[in-house]
Amino acid sequence: MTEALARLDALEKRLGAVEDELAVIRLVASYGPLVDSGSPDLAPDLFAEDGVYDVSYGRMTGPAAFSELLKHSEHLDAIKGGIAHVMGLPWVRIDGDHAIAVNCTQLYLRRDDGYAIFRVAQNVWKLERRPQGWKIIERTNRLIGDGDDARAMLEAAI
Repeated sequence: MTEALARLDALEKRLGAVEDELAVIRLVASYGPLVDSGSPDLAPDLFAEDGVYDVSYGRMTGPAAFSELLKHSEHLDAIKGGIAHVMGLPWVRIDGDHAIAVNCTQLYLRRDDGYAIFRVAQNVWKLERRPQGWKIIERTNRLIGDGDDARAMLEAAI
């Protein structure tokens, strides 16, 4: 292989790694706007068919189960009243067709006197490249300050 071809090959590998990381960051960043949009059919597409969402109030498997959560009257009322899922910039590690992303999220609710932070949580996202692109295999969400669960989860992921 000539030096020019070797450099081109190295550049293609680096560009592929950057594209993968950007795709994972975009997926994580899209979660908030999609769940706040009021459309229960958009955010579930982020999950693989066997994808799991593990949160303090339950565990859902698959896009249909997650869609049901978004159709729940409590979630719909929160959207009408004013809600924002704010996604912190994730730390990402890619390993072939698998990725781990870690971030902090804040959930804001509108109140009569302004906005209040309702939840602050740490998240570990396990993702996999599928034919349709990157999909969530498992998202674990734990409240900060709720025992050592959030810290231990982060330590294990990083």
